[in-house]
Amino acid sequence: MRQAAVFCLNLLVKEAFGAVRPFSRVGEADLREGLASLGGRLLPLSPESVRELTARPVEGYPDQVDVVVPLVTADGPTGAGLLVRVTEHGSVYRPEVLSFVDAEPTEAQTRPGDVRGAGVAVFPGPPGTPEKGLLPVPERWRPVVAGVVHRLAAGDFAGLVRDGVAPAREGPDDLGFEHWLVEYPATLVDLPDEAWPFTDHEPTDEAEVWDVSVELWTAEEGRSDLTLEGQVHDDGSAVTMRIERIHTL
Repeated sequence: MRQAAVFCLNLLVKEAFGAVRPFSRVGEADLREGLASLGGRLLPLSPESVRELTARPVEGYPDQVDVVVPLVTADGPTGAGLLVRVTEHGSVYRPEVLSFVDAEPTEAQTRPGDVRGAGVAVFPGPPGTPEKGLLPVPERWRPVVAGVVHRLAAGDFAGLVRDGVAPAREGPDDLGFEHWLVEYPATLVDLPDEAWPFTDHEPTDEAEVWDVSVELWTAEEGRSDLTLEGQVHDDGSAVTMRIERIHTL
């Protein structure tokens, strides 16, 4: 849900006012005026600072949270932020900018990031400890899973849909399975060897089909907040995978 709120910020960083219009109660003219009043070029938040955002439940609406996203410019913290309400629609989180508000950033949030990130896969530190009870993806499936992630990292979204590996959009309100990959403020990379202990799989009611969950990695963070969920079909002679969804924490 935090990343859904940052989606709106990233659009404003790109000055994509037309794109943010469906996700804002604040009109385009007021958005432009509010950002211009900050007095500097708006910057994205770093992945570290995104993790520090707080999602506060909206009383009476269990599927909604409010997130204040601090606004930082090239001149430093502004003392202002965006109040973004995020609503859960099934597996999709839809953000809506409600207003500008006062907001003091944390120390990490004063260090800007990059809307898409840059750099090579030199991970910043150890990935942590896998949760207890995980059943890592079997060796036999790993080349197939790694191949799907490689195509995601390469941005081959249309190809994955064409090949039946990823779902097509179902309507004008469907943001697409690739939505959070495109808006996530870091660069997706191939799965390193360290990634497999953080994967999981379990059988489904359908023979020869398993649900899989794969935590994705980025160049800037190593193990990230992104998770790929899908299904693997293994009939003993061939292994295939289909993406169900990609989401953030």
